[in-house]
Amino acid sequence: LRWQGERALLQQATNVQEAHNDNLGTTAFADGIWVMYDYNRGYAPDIESSGCMDIFRLPKFSYHFFRSQRPAAERLPVVASGPMVFIASDWTSASATDVRVFSNCDEVALYLNGRLLERKGPDQGRMSTRLAHPPFTFRTGGFRSGTLEAVGYIAGRRAARHVVRTPGAIDHLTLAFDLSGRRRDRERKDDIFCYAALRDANGTVVPDAWENVAFGATGGATLVGANPFSSDAGIASILALTEPGAAPASVHALAIVASGGSVRVLGAALALEGSPPTHEIRYSTDGGEPGPTSILYRGAALASPQLRAGLLVHGRVVASLAADTPKFRIPASAAPDRREPFRR
Repeated sequence: LRWQGERALLQQATNVQEAHNDNLGTTAFADGIWVMYDYNRGYAPDIESSGCMDIFRLPKFSYHFFRSQRPAAERLPVVASGPMVFIASDWTSASATDVRVFSNCDEVALYLNGRLLERKGPDQGRMSTRLAHPPFTFRTGGFRSGTLEAVGYIAGRRAARHVVRTPGAIDHLTLAFDLSGRRRDRERKDDIFCYAALRDANGTVVPDAWENVAFGATGGATLVGANPFSSDAGIASILALTEPGAAPASVHALAIVASGGSVRVLGAALALEGSPPTHEIRYSTDGGEPGPTSILYRGAALASPQLRAGLLVHGRVVASLAADTPKFRIPASAAPDRREPFRR
């Protein structure tokens, strides 16, 4: 699961690499993974989490390993293709100091805060003997906060670039739709994932951010899923359902983020087409539901254990959240001796 962090995601990528390398040594004519996306098992409370993307279609490190096995010359019309390079690290103080990079380039150069650490070819080890494009591993010599930049080279020329920055404190909230390269279907029902990302002042997703996000919708959209939803590796997700011929739809999001002994309220809005309607945030400090006559939030830090915030559009509350709403995690797979018994 993405919330389990870098170490778990790197281990999964290692497992996938080893299996892929081994399978290429058999008579098999192709190789794949059991499932691209994590999914609800149905017969057990935990998520089946062996996918290279999570249940909300967000990529794990292993997804980028598979991307790196495609030829750099391959160009596909909808999905990411061509030369690529990906740094499999959030570059925090908890990150591994040996940095793994996935790429389909001939060489990769890794820079730390603008200084070249090394330019090298791919790894040569027992798990890379048959791979089309083995990973690249760089020794950084220890963590230093800042920017990692990887540059991929093909035939000596720059072909791809990826940058990772050490995340700071949560500063703002952004929304994005997963349209997968297609426009919303206006003729039929359409289901579209919407992602609310908690970002620092530089726009970097804060990967250890675990905060509740409340969603709301205006126009011709209905939301499907737990609401509010606790962020998973800095991102909270929900599904937006649109109807054929419906009015233009927007999704709104609201988060209450702790900072020391106080909290800040963050809001965001995004339209599927055009611009979202203007919203405002109002709050109460007595535990009551906020409304159009409640105090207007102007961005200051607040200190109230009974804080409740509401995001309003044209005087109507479309999303609300209490500061003391319990947070939750998507349950990880349990050991066999701790799983619920199978029931027919």
